[in-house]
Formats: sequence, C-alpha cells, structure tokens
Amino acid sequence: MNDSEPSDAPSNLPWLGMAFLLVFVGLTVFPRFMMHNDSRRAPLNTIGNNLRIIEGAKEQWALENKKGTNDPVRLSDLTAYFKDNHVPASVAGETYSVTTVGALVRAVSKKPIQEHQGPFTVTSF
Repeated sequence: MNDSEPSDAPSNLPWLGMAFLLVFVGLTVFPRFMMHNDSRRAPLNTIGNNLRIIEGAKEQWALENKKGTNDPVRLSDLTAYFKDNHVPASVAGETYSVTTVGALVRAVSKKPIQEHQGPFTVTSF
C-alpha cells in the first residue's frame, strides 16, 4: 500500500470523540448529582453556617465592646448582631454554646449528628 493512497480502515476519531464526551459528562454531572442528593449533609452544612454566623457576631461584639480573648460572652449578648435579633434556629436539635471571646462557638446535640469537619466544633452526647 502506498502512503499517498487513502486507507480503507475505519478511523478511530469518532470513537475517541464519543469517549471524551462521555468522560466529560461523567466528571461534571455525576458529582453534582451526588452532592445535591446527599440529604444527610444538609443539616451539617446549616449547623456549620450557623456556627460561622455566631462566631462573626461574637467577634463584632468583642470589637465594639473592647473585649479581650479571655472575657466571658453569652448568646444573649450577641442577639443585636443577628438577623431580626434572633439566634440562628436549630436544625437538628442542637444548642449553641459560647464561653469566652477566644473560644470557638460549639454546637451541642443530644441526638447523634454526623461529625462536622471544619474550623468549628460540633459534638454529640
């Protein structure tokens, strides 16, 4: 066979394109589908967000009131820094605990909750 003559063998190009498309769709759609359908993580995400909100309110309160890291703080001190002056609502029976300005806010629940990964503390009893 001469190099200048066209080959009778089928080209693999359409198959490679289809394989690339399937891999691309699998890598983009499947993980999103799995994330949105994992309802077990939704309460943990909300608890984590509530902890961030409370932590931010605590920091703002401490700055405005010239408090140091060892100064005590109560949730009732922070209500003016929350939307509608209310502590974020519980989503899984948890209660939020603050002790001092320098300590992390904690979410404590008597019901089992999955462990929360992040800079905040979620504990179960």
